[in-house]
Amino acid sequence: FVRNAIVRVSDGEKMAVLDEVCLDELSEQEKRLASALFGFNPDSLGFNFCVYVDLGFTLRGEEGKTYTLEVEAEGQSLRAVTTIPRHAPLDKLEFRDPPGDPNDTLAQLLCTLSDPAGETNFYRYQVAINNSGYISPIASVFDDRLTDGQEVEFPLFKPEPRGAQDFDLETLGLYKVGDTVTIKWITLDEAHYNFWNTLEFNAANQGPFSSYTLIDSNIEGGLGVWGGLSASYYDLRVEK
Repeated sequence: FVRNAIVRVSDGEKMAVLDEVCLDELSEQEKRLASALFGFNPDSLGFNFCVYVDLGFTLRGEEGKTYTLEVEAEGQSLRAVTTIPRHAPLDKLEFRDPPGDPNDTLAQLLCTLSDPAGETNFYRYQVAINNSGYISPIASVFDDRLTDGQEVEFPLFKPEPRGAQDFDLETLGLYKVGDTVTIKWITLDEAHYNFWNTLEFNAANQGPFSSYTLIDSNIEGGLGVWGGLSASYYDLRVEK
């Protein structure tokens, strides 16, 4: 992590100077709050975790607004711009029997989305199981190039835990009956989508014969993403 950086965020009207906060400096109560905010288990990390935060709540993310990030650290300057897009929520989520033979212990999750017509939209989703941290599936982002203005139904697959080596193809993407599930449904701007799309494509195409994919970045002077998003959350119990 880069320490002692000057980090500023502006919405064109107000500016916030962010404070550096590190995990090893927090109390146990503050760690629990950070866990709920960022979706991770602080006890599972084997290293110190630092972020820059607007502790004074000077700025509040609003749909349609553009936010500029400026960073000065170690003699370098970085800049990035993002816009928080208008949110398109899901219309319906429903657990159903998975394809194939009847199964009393597993279910697939289908959702319905009414895509706004006449505009390009970019989506992403993450899943938390039994109040654990959010996990992204291998292919978590998609756009509406083929579904603009349509009502569409599609599955939201259960992602595998981070670092999982073994998995069963028979149960891949399915949810266990009785579990509690939280879906984080996200609308992104295009630059934010391009970052995750190229990153996930590159991660899925590893091996000696795969081609390298250049990961998109909207950071001037650096690599990574400064990404605005709008999100809705859906708490479900897996039952059929």
